[in-house]
Amino acid sequence: MKTKSIRKRLIIIFVVIILLFTVIPFILGVVIYNANFGRRIETAGALRYDISEFPGLEREQIDISSDNDVKLGAWIYSDNTSDKPKALIVTLHGMGIGGHNTEMNVIDHFAKNGYIVLAFDASGTDESEGKAGGFPQEFSDAHHVLEYVRNTPELSEYPLLLWGRSMGAYSGSALLKLHPEVKGFISVSGFNNVTDPLRYNGVPFFVPYVHLYERLKWGSNADITAMDGFAASDARIMIIQGSDDTMAPPEAGWDIYYEKYADDQRFEFVWVEGKGHMDVYGTDELTEYLRTVNINTVDQNTLDKSKFKELDPDMMKRMTTFFDNCLYANNP
Repeated sequence: MKTKSIRKRLIIIFVVIILLFTVIPFILGVVIYNANFGRRIETAGALRYDISEFPGLEREQIDISSDNDVKLGAWIYSDNTSDKPKALIVTLHGMGIGGHNTEMNVIDHFAKNGYIVLAFDASGTDESEGKAGGFPQEFSDAHHVLEYVRNTPELSEYPLLLWGRSMGAYSGSALLKLHPEVKGFISVSGFNNVTDPLRYNGVPFFVPYVHLYERLKWGSNADITAMDGFAASDARIMIIQGSDDTMAPPEAGWDIYYEKYADDQRFEFVWVEGKGHMDVYGTDELTEYLRTVNINTVDQNTLDKSKFKELDPDMMKRMTTFFDNCLYANNP
């Protein structure tokens, strides 16, 4: 009888251990994941741009569907004063404050410098259907967008370039593994893999469980890192990092990339002293403003959009020059 009682207790202890260290953390990880990603994300009215704010900028909506026929909000932007476009830039937006609308100033800059731009809202964001699904979701959406470009003659005739910020920086990096046609890529404030946002923003314990969930949900796509994309591509790559970025700190991407590729002529590394995650290509006025507010905790409808609209002219010129060189310079 005692032997059976001891065995029963050991089984109970074993089950409790399993629950404590596997099942419960996994469930909590899924809850954390869905709290951050499994919802719709809309640009706050106070931060939303209207195309009329950018004189000369025109756009045409196009039809692109992602996984499960989810319709994406997607547009081709161009400037009505430009001659024949130099190339096509696909922009990949960040996560948290809205879709591509938050980067209309960047889109306008590239359009005014002779490029056409394809911009889209990731699933569950602004004008796209569905719910946001984290980094693998935007990666999958963007893959559908690039397949659309590849199969559309009037777009595929142009050299293809990518520009991505934060989540978009990860997505653009990973896409290089699947799209060798990309000639150049600018990564702004990026992460190396899909779980880095949680690892570096308060919940590192749950990272293995969240990654398991993403692996079950997205398959092998959840395993692709930025470094995998860089290694598989011949594209020229610019890495931009703010020294004061706490959302995507240097160790989340920059340090890894720099250690491997600092001496590779295919790469250009741009370290921006005194800038953070949201202002790395913004003005010093935006930097000062962001020191007084936390856009992740305040009502975004109280934010001053005018501070976000202005761009640092030197940084934007450097980006444009980089893209120009991707087109006209010889490959190393």
